[in-house]
Amino acid sequence: MARTAAKPKSSATTGDNSVTADELRKYYRDMLLIRRFEERAGQLYGMGLIGGFCHLYIGQEAVVVGMQATIDSSRDAVVTSYRDHGHMLACGMESRGVMAELTGRSGGYSKGKGGSMHMFSRSATSTAATASSAPRCRSAPVSPSRTSTTAPTPSR
Repeated sequence: MARTAAKPKSSATTGDNSVTADELRKYYRDMLLIRRFEERAGQLYGMGLIGGFCHLYIGQEAVVVGMQATIDSSRDAVVTSYRDHGHMLACGMESRGVMAELTGRSGGYSKGKGGSMHMFSRSATSTAATASSAPRCRSAPVSPSRTSTTAPTPSR
């Protein structure tokens, strides 16, 4: 059975900063799952088995695991841009489904059509009582034209 990095029941969401030994082990396992997954994705990309772009999450595992441990999924939404594989795993999506998506197989979360940067899972969404419940874990790449690092030219 595929492993997932599911959100632990943390006392961090209640404002209590104490963390149990079991929570720490869970965080470590989640970070390790993400790292190993990304290492394998990098290998597959190098072999040409992942098409398009593949922005890896290596070195950022603690960011997403810590974030997922503290958010309130009934009201907080997570929308990623690039490097979203770690987010997908941390919010509980099956590693098999994420890898199938990366490799363009029909067993992927977007039926293999979204690839590395367009993953979505209805099962990983918030179930708030409102009609417009926000996705808890979703990839939404930002257009390169909207993220320009050059300063605008002043008008004269």
